[in-house]
Amino acid sequence: MKLLLQFFHGLGDCVQFTVVLKHLKHYYPDCVIGIVANMGRENVFFGLADKVWPRCHPKYWEFEKWDKELLIKFSCPSYNFIGASTSKISQCLVEEFNLQPIPELFQYTMMESEENGASLFLKDCPRPFSIVHGHSEASGEDKHLTENEILAIAEKLLNEGTTPVFFDFAQKLKSHWNDPRFRFLDRRLPIWGKDELNRNGNAQVLRGIIKEAKEVYAIDSGPSHVAATTTTPTHVFWRGTNPSYCFDPCGNVTHYLPTDWEARYYHKEHKEQAIAFFKQNYRFETYGDDLLSFLKSKR
Repeated sequence: MKLLLQFFHGLGDCVQFTVVLKHLKHYYPDCVIGIVANMGRENVFFGLADKVWPRCHPKYWEFEKWDKELLIKFSCPSYNFIGASTSKISQCLVEEFNLQPIPELFQYTMMESEENGASLFLKDCPRPFSIVHGHSEASGEDKHLTENEILAIAEKLLNEGTTPVFFDFAQKLKSHWNDPRFRFLDRRLPIWGKDELNRNGNAQVLRGIIKEAKEVYAIDSGPSHVAATTTTPTHVFWRGTNPSYCFDPCGNVTHYLPTDWEARYYHKEHKEQAIAFFKQNYRFETYGDDLLSFLKSKR
C-alpha cells in the first residue's frame, strides 16, 4: 500500500506528528508513506517517512500513484483523551487513523542531519549561549511573552555569563538588534537556505543550533517542540493555553504554568483523570499570577 499524507501545519505540529508516523510504521510496516509539508518544515520528517516533499511547484508527489491520500486535520482535542497522551496526537490517531495510541511511541523524534546552516551560525556565536523565543508569528497573543518578560530572561542569562540568542522571526525585538550583548536568529540570516521560501526557517538548521545551546526558554511554539527532540534543557512558559493538549511529556522540558492551570482543561469529560495524568507525567512549576515577577526572582 502507498499512502500520501498532506500535512500543512506549523513547525510544532510537525514535530508532534512524528509520533503519528511512528505509529503508522508500527501498525503498517510494509506501507510506503509519503508526506508533503510546508517549506522548511518538511525536513522534520526525514527518515520517518519513505518519501518527503516540501509544498511547492512542481508538485512532485503528483507524479506517483498513491493508493490513498489524506489531508491531515490535526486539530486540538475535543475531549480529554486518557491513556498514552491527552494531546492532539491521540485524537489524530484515534479519529483520523482509527489506531490505538501506544505509550512507548510517544517521544518526539527528528533524525540526525548535518546542516551547514547550523555550523555557519555556531562558528561566530559566543559560548555558552541559550535560545530565547518569546513571540511567534503563528501564535495567538495568549501565548506570547511581553518584551519585558523576554528581557528579564535575557538579564538572567547575562548574569550567568551566557549569551542570549533570540529566535525573532516575528521581529518584535528590532530595537535591540544592534545590542552587542545579544545574537539573533531571524529570516535576515542566510543560514536557512538559498531559496527565498526558506526564509520561513529550516527545522534541521534550528535543531542543529539548539543541540549546542546551554538551555532553551520558549513559549508553546515550533522551536520549543524542536528542542524537545534534543537533550537541551528547555523551559516553556504558558498563559492562556494548556500543555496537555499540545505538548506531550518530554524528559528535558519543564513547563511553567499560572496558578489556575487546572482550569485550562476546557473539557469536563475525564477532567480529573487528565489532571492526574499531567501531574504524574510532566515536569512543571507554577509561577503565580505575575510571570514577570517570577522571572525577575530567578535572576
